Amino acid sequence: MPGKFDDLRISTFVISDPNIRPSKILSLLENEGIIYRRVSPIFLEHYPVEFNSKRSQVLSKKRLSLSEIGCASAHLSCYLKFLESGDDYALIFEDDAHLIDSNIDSLYELTRNFLAFKKATFKRESIALLYYSESANVIQANEYFYKIVGNASHAMAYLINRLSAMELLKKNAHFDYVADWPKGTGIKFFLPKIKLFEHGSKKGFVESFIELGRLDNTLNFQSKIIQNLKIIFFVTYFKNISFFSGITDYIKILWIPIFQWQYFRVFSKLFPNSKIKKIIRD
Repeated sequence: MPGKFDDLRISTFVISDPNIRPSKILSLLENEGIIYRRVSPIFLEHYPVEFNSKRSQVLSKKRLSLSEIGCASAHLSCYLKFLESGDDYALIFEDDAHLIDSNIDSLYELTRNFLAFKKATFKRESIALLYYSESANVIQANEYFYKIVGNASHAMAYLINRLSAMELLKKNAHFDYVADWPKGTGIKFFLPKIKLFEHGSKKGFVESFIELGRLDNTLNFQSKIIQNLKIIFFVTYFKNISFFSGITDYIKILWIPIFQWQYFRVFSKLFPNSKIKKIIRD
């Protein structure tokens, strides 16, 4: 249906290069007559001038590859274009987002319900709706949505408002993070109760651009323990104090996330009937 999202004041973006490989979400939007802006994935040969490898390794707790920084750059480009528009929200797809059964009507209705749900607060809150999340700790927000408690995982299809876009641009000005969600942004994340999207690579038709150049950043168990102990006892903070706006910033970005995962794991076992539950989607 032409103009399906026109009434919602949404800028739609697809990070894709059809000259390199086809994208099903791109084709779907075109077939439905939905206006979108295509942003090309960014393939870097050198690290950006703004990038500080030590700072990034401290904040993201791993060494980022050129592919990961290129992916983050493409998302930041979407945010800039969105803020230049007069729209209230940005709907952003990576090219490997697979809409189950190509059900654009369900996507539209879900999006419309979310905007109605957050209408009263969207101008004063940083909010995001993740149409897909591999796993999340959640509590019920209303009959259609969960609110994510703790960290949000990578999402190849999501909706953000203007305040969130500004916060993400500010937080990742030096490309310290991949295209996931930087810690300490204050963004409130939500997740649909129904599963609308699957990861394209799991459907066998596409591999994420970011996977093409991702380094093996996995630390062994001993290294992780040492790294976390340095964070817990503020060794990391005092050795890298210039990387943080203050101790509160450090606590939000590095200190709290260490405890959140274990907290929710223990909490769910101690209180199996609690309102917080874990969602895992393949």
